[in-house]
Amino acid sequence: MKCIRHNYFRFILLVALTFFPCISQASPSDTSALTEERHYWGNMGFGGASVPRGFGEDNGGLSLGATLSYRKGSHLFSLRGITNVEVKMDLWGDSGPGENVWDIGLLYGRVTKVEYGMASISAGVGLVGASKYGNSLPLHFGMPVEAQLFWTPSPTIGFGICGFADLNSYKSFYGILFCVQLCREL
Repeated sequence: MKCIRHNYFRFILLVALTFFPCISQASPSDTSALTEERHYWGNMGFGGASVPRGFGEDNGGLSLGATLSYRKGSHLFSLRGITNVEVKMDLWGDSGPGENVWDIGLLYGRVTKVEYGMASISAGVGLVGASKYGNSLPLHFGMPVEAQLFWTPSPTIGFGICGFADLNSYKSFYGILFCVQLCREL
């Protein structure tokens, strides 16, 4: 019971941070420029994930993810897809397909941008799917969550990390991706 309360506390904290206004570096005299700034970008990344209720025979796996994002001022709208794959490399036995868990979701969040960096936090709604040993399992609704922290040395490219999670009734998961970001200002 203590674990369930702890998870709900983390969920409430995450939702509060998502919808809390971002702190900006802009001065009061140039806030109109901040609200008019618009960018879109895509992230692609590789990393690892954990599935607390078990990921096949293991709790961990490899992750691939992609996010398409649009920013207007401090508002962030994203479409995200993540797949987490159990790695089975048994040299003396079965090395066939393991389990994978994936999600696709629409997210809303808040973002702050400075000259050479960007940070954001988002949450939304999505679908979670899975396959176990080659057989697809039914889809479930989930709540995707994402936090991004990027170094942007130029207006068109960035490098960073993306923390992700999906809270759902089937197999909630969380992990981290190391990403490359391609960006364009509108």
